Amino acid sequence: AGVLAIVSAYFAYANYNSIDEPIQFMKEKKERYAFVIQNLKDLREIELAYKKENKKFCPSMGTLISFAFYDSVYTVKMFGDVPDTLTEAEALEQGIIRLDTTLVPAKDFAFKPEYMKTRAKNIPLDIENLRYVPFTDNVEFDIDAGEITRSSGAKVQVFEIKDAQPFDKNDVMKVGSMSDPTTAGNW
Repeated sequence: AGVLAIVSAYFAYANYNSIDEPIQFMKEKKERYAFVIQNLKDLREIELAYKKENKKFCPSMGTLISFAFYDSVYTVKMFGDVPDTLTEAEALEQGIIRLDTTLVPAKDFAFKPEYMKTRAKNIPLDIENLRYVPFTDNVEFDIDAGEITRSSGAKVQVFEIKDAQPFDKNDVMKVGSMSDPTTAGNW
């Protein structure tokens, strides 16, 4: 009877574990992927700022992070209001508005207040460590950038940043694409 109790206890544990293990995996995956996705979104914002300033996307994570910290982006600010009866060009010509080109630090351009309102509040913005896949031992995201030619013959800049060490090998998070001009993520 003692052996039967031990065997029954083992099967009960194995049965519970077979149900609980996938639940725990999915719970941990959801938590980890929230951080991975937020990092990918943040890196996309830096890529977009880089492209605005350099007319192409950045293929190097070191260069991209350095750009965020040390470079600036030219931006045009408008002073005054365009009346409903005029176009912006007409208001500018009549002196009702004026445009001024200024340099804005790249990280301020990438992480504008509007963007920051949409960020996950529980995930701090740490630009220096954005290059690393969360929950890894400093494994960097894979990054690539280049140019593709559309069927129309137009050349288009593209980039792709993806998780180099995914928690779930069957579900690799990425943003952008090297074969399609998109800045969307696959989440």
